[in-house]
Amino acid sequence: MILEKLALTNFGLYGGDNQFDLAPGRNGDKPVILVRGHNGGGKTTFLEAVRLALYGKRALGVRVARSDYEAYLLRRIYALAPERSASVRLEFSRAEEGRLVQYCVTRSWAARGASVIESMELLRGGELVDDMPSEDWDHYLEDMIPSGISQLFFFDGEKIQDIADGASTDGLRDAVRSLLGLDLIDQLRSDLALYTARRNPSATGPDVAAIERDLREAREELAILEENAAQDRANRDRAERRILKAQRAFDAEGGTVALDRSGLKQTIKEVEKRIDWLRGDLRRLAESPLPLGLAPKLLLRLAERAAAGGAGINKDAIVAFLDAFETMQAGKASKRPSWTKGHFDALRQYLDKEEEGLPESELDADPVWIISRIECIDDDLRAQAAKLAGELDTALKRQSRLKKQLRNFDESAANETLEVLRAAEYDRGRAEAQLAEREKATATLRNRIGQLEKERSRAIDVEFDATLASHKVDLGERARAALAAYEKRVLGRRIEQLSTHFVDCFNGLIRKKRLLENVTVDPHTFEIALVGEDGVEIPKEALSAGERQIFAISMLWALGQTSGRDLPMIIDTPLSRLDRAHRRALIKDYVPNASRQVILLCTDSELTSDLDKLVSPYVARRYEIGVGQGNRWTEVVEQAPEAAYAHQ
Repeated sequence: MILEKLALTNFGLYGGDNQFDLAPGRNGDKPVILVRGHNGGGKTTFLEAVRLALYGKRALGVRVARSDYEAYLLRRIYALAPERSASVRLEFSRAEEGRLVQYCVTRSWAARGASVIESMELLRGGELVDDMPSEDWDHYLEDMIPSGISQLFFFDGEKIQDIADGASTDGLRDAVRSLLGLDLIDQLRSDLALYTARRNPSATGPDVAAIERDLREAREELAILEENAAQDRANRDRAERRILKAQRAFDAEGGTVALDRSGLKQTIKEVEKRIDWLRGDLRRLAESPLPLGLAPKLLLRLAERAAAGGAGINKDAIVAFLDAFETMQAGKASKRPSWTKGHFDALRQYLDKEEEGLPESELDADPVWIISRIECIDDDLRAQAAKLAGELDTALKRQSRLKKQLRNFDESAANETLEVLRAAEYDRGRAEAQLAEREKATATLRNRIGQLEKERSRAIDVEFDATLASHKVDLGERARAALAAYEKRVLGRRIEQLSTHFVDCFNGLIRKKRLLENVTVDPHTFEIALVGEDGVEIPKEALSAGERQIFAISMLWALGQTSGRDLPMIIDTPLSRLDRAHRRALIKDYVPNASRQVILLCTDSELTSDLDKLVSPYVARRYEIGVGQGNRWTEVVEQAPEAAYAHQ
């Protein structure tokens, strides 16, 4: 990974627009970018801007509140910026699948009262990254350059001093664990522990055997109930057949009527009265034109003859009218009469011609009266007659049956048949009552069996889930054990590599060549023990202040080499606590070789002219930063790479 450009707009001391071209030499022979300035001139702000561009809120720490982050952004807006807004933009490139990919990340924010409105833009190859939600851009950058590892490559004098003092190994431990990915293993082990605790099956699960036993007993009881219910149905059917047989015998004996002779006689009288009433109604209908309706074809011919006869009667009346009218016209004195004799002769000829088609038979009654009587015969009269005839037939049959019962009257036989009928009905009622009770019990038992089956199914599922959970818990525990073994082996291997790199780096920077033979790192506490050439441990307290600084820089350098990651180095004021000899060793041996890109932030008092001459062959770009005279913001001035600083 190579940092290409850094642009700061109204960020910290950098008022207005400021830009750093950070690309190292193309041939790899000039990896160093020098940024020189006075204390308070903006070197640390430069490092903050890089961190902020890459990590956003995480640049301040893992558990920083949003309110604290917004307060930090407000403080980093240049005090005299008229718009009360700021931005940082970082361009970098990295190799992906054998090709170089350009990235550009921009973070902008503006003050809105006490709050901040922040925006982010991420470009890849000059185009917006749209194959993921913008909310995931921070995670995407974090995967490229984990913030835990970045502290091994972006560090300042304070970080060096913390390692040099050795007051606490927490920072070193966190750096190494992050470097090796052991922090992810720790998180995974914690997650597995939580998972196994939640998945641990309860010891008081449902008793599947007891449910199976209850279900088996319920099914056996159901079988007995169904067998008894079948017997009750058979008893009911036998009683039904006895009832039908007894009912037929009872009806043959006269039925209920046969039990009362006087009542039977009274019933016969009522039926006979009904017969007389029906016959009277039928006689009245017989006196009406209804009988003519029994011969519909004959009635149709009669209607046609009556209509024809009516026509002949009307002709006689017309002839008489013509005679009278002609006489009246003849008596009138008129020179031009309207009716002549020819008119009357023509009318008489027409009437004679019409009379020729009439039948010769004669009617005994007036045709009009005959037609009116025929019209009285309608469907209602026919329906009424049919109904009366049906009722009369039914009444006659009942009369005959009752008279037969009266002739065969035997009260004792009817009583015996009735007792048999009543006994059969009692047996049927008792069988139906027992059957209803057993069917109710059967329904209740079936419902219980259904509930037990559901309970058994749930219990089996719970038992299966418990078995599966137990299996998962076992797998989780085995995974945790495997992770512990993996962590131990990886840690041991990487610590061995770290020790080798550290010895090489330390011996390369220290004035006393081959001072160290070995270094041991405790895998649990990360306490570091230095071993000299004679095999004797060298207490860290025996090192001078400068040597402890070299110790810290060597550790950071060794950690970077052990990581195997190709990341740029940004070092802020690394020379302030070193003596002259160690400064020369650091500039000569460490800075040109630490990485393919080294951004060195130093003060004018650190980078003296002799040191500048040592590093100049490896410098690709130089920048002078600082507050200009009469100004209140940091100015950025790029100088020629070969220009050497004059010692002040």
